[in-house]
Amino acid sequence: MFRKFSMFALSSVLLFGAVSPALAAEPVASQVTMSKEEVREAAQAIAEKYGMELLPDNSQNQGIVSEKVSEPIQFKSIEELDAFMKALVEADKASSSETQNVVTPVPPVPGASASHDGGREAAAFTRSYTDGQITWYQTLILGAWSWKNIYYNYKITWDQNYSNPGLSGISNITSGLTGLQAGLSWTQTSASSSFSKSTANLTVKGYYLVGSEVYGVPIGMKYQSTWTNSKTHTFPNWG
Repeated sequence: MFRKFSMFALSSVLLFGAVSPALAAEPVASQVTMSKEEVREAAQAIAEKYGMELLPDNSQNQGIVSEKVSEPIQFKSIEELDAFMKALVEADKASSSETQNVVTPVPPVPGASASHDGGREAAAFTRSYTDGQITWYQTLILGAWSWKNIYYNYKITWDQNYSNPGLSGISNITSGLTGLQAGLSWTQTSASSSFSKSTANLTVKGYYLVGSEVYGVPIGMKYQSTWTNSKTHTFPNWG
């Protein structure tokens, strides 16, 4: 907890230091109200600069943003919108992954919540688990208390002597953000995995959806991203 608090404190300084110039001292030109067309043209330029997608202005997309983003961010200028998108891209690309260890529990007696082909003469014994989770701290703009999470199911197989356990399968990979995020959501579009005897390697692809308004004009943007992390499972022999 102390480590997370320290990271939060440091991240907050870096985060708000990077964005505050645009929020604290706007150019005089930014005080002038822009037309809807001008706002969207400027937003399109920002989207192209940071590799984002500006959502078309229609009721369907506005409904999607309203459903996924709890409360749009109100920007007072194009400069603020630009600063937000820049900070989001930089924060997401920052390397803050952490390989995590976990001791996997095993059945207390043969046959408990497990599948096998007989007694100790069975060629192998496999048990499925649904508690796979990788969580790591990630500072996202206006979401200082933010964690990325990858969830998964996995299987562990023991040999016929109920020893030499190892990972034998990974499935049902999902992901999401927890903590506090303003005007931001995450949607997963695909997932992949690989594993060794003890390490699960997970990759998910998806996009952030940013919901905002500039001069009262709705602006929705998508930013594609890939999350990658690993977890090392440590488990004792059983038998």
